Amino acid sequence: MDKRGQGLSTNAIVLIILGIFILVILILGFSLGWDKLLPFLSKENVNDVVQGCNLACLNGEKYDFCIQTRELIDSNGNKVETTCHLFSIADELEDYGIEECNIDCSKKLCEEIEIVSKGDSFKGNKIPDTGTCVNDVSAYASDLVNQKCCIDNLNLK
Repeated sequence: MDKRGQGLSTNAIVLIILGIFILVILILGFSLGWDKLLPFLSKENVNDVVQGCNLACLNGEKYDFCIQTRELIDSNGNKVETTCHLFSIADELEDYGIEECNIDCSKKLCEEIEIVSKGDSFKGNKIPDTGTCVNDVSAYASDLVNQKCCIDNLNLK
């Protein structure tokens, strides 16, 4: 009896090898982290944040522009987390191109303003002209006419 069993075709072998390779990549990606596995992928999202802020302004979406925190990552790897409103009025953040909007964002106390950059949190203070300053953000505008609220030690450059 010279009957032989049916062997695997070349296509089946290639698909099995490809499946094992994809499974290994997925396991490594989820266990080590995708940033370590694929560092060449760009994480820069400046244009996405600018477009999102501009759309929120054009559509008059007060929550999205004034309150929602957005994380911006530039080409230098700087990470900045704050609202579109603060992106648009903070001196240090004007290079990103988020323009001021005519939406009346509810005012905050200077001490309630926060910008997160490079994992560090920076709070506002009333000492004028130190660090990154923003105008007209105080809840007590009558007490602080033309006074700036400044965020110390915020250096993105």
